[in-house]
Amino acid sequence: MGDSCAKTHAPHVALVLNFYNLLTRNSQVWNFGRSIINYCAAWQAQCPEFAIHYFYHLNHLADSSSMGVYNPGNTLFHECIRRLIFEGINDATFNTMFNRNTGEIFKLLSVQEAHTLFENVATSCKSAGRLELAVKLFEMASKYSECVSLLIDGMANGKHGLLQLAADFIERVGSDVLTNSVDDADSLFLVMDMTNLLHQLSSAEKMPISSSKTLDVTSWEIVNAITVVPMTVSKVEDRAESFRTKPEAIRSTFPTLLVAIMKLYVRLSSTLPDEKRRLREAANALVMFSGRVKYRTSASVNAQLVHLQLSV
Repeated sequence: MGDSCAKTHAPHVALVLNFYNLLTRNSQVWNFGRSIINYCAAWQAQCPEFAIHYFYHLNHLADSSSMGVYNPGNTLFHECIRRLIFEGINDATFNTMFNRNTGEIFKLLSVQEAHTLFENVATSCKSAGRLELAVKLFEMASKYSECVSLLIDGMANGKHGLLQLAADFIERVGSDVLTNSVDDADSLFLVMDMTNLLHQLSSAEKMPISSSKTLDVTSWEIVNAITVVPMTVSKVEDRAESFRTKPEAIRSTFPTLLVAIMKLYVRLSSTLPDEKRRLREAANALVMFSGRVKYRTSASVNAQLVHLQLSV
């Protein structure tokens, strides 16, 4: 038998021997797993939906990082699936593999086993900074709290691209389901509004003031609606107390948010002269609010706000 023919048939012979428990423990760990992985390596990128059927036979083996200690929640099968996903799978193939109703993975695993796999891979994606993929996989595992936490942290750290992902996630799961099952659901809705607001404020700041009015008026309406900063002096204490109850991820966005809002007031004072009285009161309330709460770079932000306030 030629070498190429042997390389093709050897893993299939090994699969049969393994099925009938005819492989020794050492041969399973060292030769069987390696044989299957090496065989699939040449074509798994083109046909990952077929490769997972081979990898499933490694589900009784410990993964390469576990020092030979078997853990049913973190097997060599899980490691191979994780590698497949990390290397990139297009959306159509991903759906073919993991769709809850028709996915290839559910021909091999129960729903609970599949959820364990998804959570395992999602945790690895989270550690690697692959937030979009982590959210997708945590959702597939019905771990909605983890999805919400990642989305909040990501958007609070300036990842505006997660805004659409969050909106799609909420549409699929349902806002009522999230509100009833996830403690931080309200924080997710708030950070989405804040992310959208910051994006609009940033865009308007780059425009000539003659062109930014429409966008600024929309931003002014959002600032009024989300009630995270006081619009009048009488609301300063209430907003400061509310700030102290917000998650740290949200509080950390306030230095950038407060300065951007004050710059909004400056622009609107030029384009909406009839609103100057309200804008000045809002600017005064913003400075007072900033002085009542504590966050990183408080002193420098307060100084910047006071300077900008003079132009409102």
